[in-house]
This record gives sequence, C-alpha cells and structure tokens, in this order.
Amino acid sequence: MIALSDRPAVLAAIDRARSVSLSAYILPVSVTDRLAAAARRDARVELALARYPVGDTPDERRCLAQANRDAVDTVRRAGGQATLVSPRDPLHLKAALIDDRVAYLDDRNWSDDGPQSILADDEPDDVAIVRDALARHASGNEHLRTVKPESLALERSVLERAGDATLDVETESFGIGPIYDALEQRAAAHQATRLLVCDRELGQAQRRAHRAGLPPVEIRALDRLTLDGVDVRVTPAGEKMARGGAGAWVGSTNATRDWGSTARQLDWGMTVSDPAISAALRARFQATWETALPYGTVTEPELARGG
Repeated sequence: MIALSDRPAVLAAIDRARSVSLSAYILPVSVTDRLAAAARRDARVELALARYPVGDTPDERRCLAQANRDAVDTVRRAGGQATLVSPRDPLHLKAALIDDRVAYLDDRNWSDDGPQSILADDEPDDVAIVRDALARHASGNEHLRTVKPESLALERSVLERAGDATLDVETESFGIGPIYDALEQRAAAHQATRLLVCDRELGQAQRRAHRAGLPPVEIRALDRLTLDGVDVRVTPAGEKMARGGAGAWVGSTNATRDWGSTARQLDWGMTVSDPAISAALRARFQATWETALPYGTVTEPELARGG
C-alpha cells in the first residue's frame, strides 16, 4: 500500500524502529537526534548525507558541509553507521527504510519547517527499490525510479498525458531540461499550465549567474515560459510534484537538467494513481498557489536578495 504520510509519523517510526536506514541531502538536527537516540537503544542505524551540499556563498557551503559532518559524527558516536557521499556519486535522495519493511519517501529533506509531501510505501517491490537506492544502487519499476533522469521521465509522462486538463507543476529549482521542454510544448498547444517555483533557489541562481558573468539561464527559462502563456508563481518553500488529468507525480527531483553529473544523481520520483493521493496533492498545490506571488511581480533585484 502507498499512502500519504507526514513528518511526525516518520519520527515516530524511527523512535520504535529496530533498524532504520535514512538518506538526505541535508538533515535537520531534530532528525539527527532521533537517529542517534535509536542507535543508543541498539537499533541498527545507517545514515547517508551529501559531503558537499550546494550553497549560495562559500560561507553557506562551509556551514552546510559542517552541519552534515556534525550529523554523521553524532550518529557514529551513538553507535550507528554514517557516511558522507562524494559528489562523484551525487546524492539527492530523501528516503528512509524502517525495519526493512516500510519505505518513507520525502520531497524536502525531512524538513521541520514549511510544507512537504511524504509517502509511506510497504509494497515489497518498492521497498526493494528503496533498499537498493539507500545502498547507492539505482533501480526502479513502472511507477518508482531512483535516479534523476528516470525520475524526470516519469514526471514528464504525467505532463504529456494531462492533455487539455489544467496541469499543476511545483519544483524547488527550475532550469532547462525535460520538464521545461514539456511545458513549452504545452504552451505551444495552448494547454493551461500552472508552475510554482521557489524564490530562494531563483535568487541563488541569479547571484551565481551574476558572479560568473553569465546569463541567468533559470530566469530566462521562466521568462520564456511566462511569455508563452504558462502561469508562473513564486513561493518561499517549493515542493516537487505534478498533477494533471488523472495522473500525478511526486518526488525529490527538481525540474532541472538531467545530463552531466546529474545523470547519475540518486533521486526519487513516483507516479501515483490513487485518487486520494492525487486529490491531496492538488489541495496542497492550491493552498500554496493562493499565497504565492505572480512571477512577473517579483523583480530581479528581489530575487537577487532571495525574496
């Protein structure tokens, strides 16, 4: 069975687990502390985090990397196993496996602030796929994939099947890639599309481009989509989902490129057919949409400040 879950349920599952394996790009201290407590009561605990998370400035990159080192040290001191994963094998997977029986899949690093979508999945085939991913081996089936290009391919399939129904897409980062291409195709066909993106990520993209003296590709992509008829809004905390017609997708994968180093990036994406999950995702999207700012009203200087 696959069902929507939430952060309290994940923390409660960690608290009673005999074994827990968890991965994230970065991790809140509150989750690290739960893992350490589980290890101290002799649960088997395994943690994997990115060694060098991306940050907007050198100081932010150092702080994020230090936070991940601290999390790994905390779990190790408590008796668990913990690893920092090299950028040579990019890790963007937010997944947990409890007692080798239930997989939890999260789109936002088990965050203790802002919205996030978490799925609880005890289907044996899916559990085996998540187990492989936590061991850093990508695999998948017809509805679940754990490497970025294949995850985005599942998302794109939802976009392409939406047809004339209004399509809702939400992402944290956005760029040129398969989702951009699919949205342009919808715009050319005059099919209604709403896109939510994260203002912090846009601000970081703008500042990186400015420092490098390069055109801000992400901003140009959104400008083009807006000009072509896609309704774009900006929100402080971006989830990762797509919904249109009878199809829906949710994952940890950003709607950016799927080539270069990201071709090997461990990520997850799942298409869901359960009407209850699809309806819940639509409600989550709509709630965020109603408080988001129209993209055209957010100036480039505001994005450069991260808001």
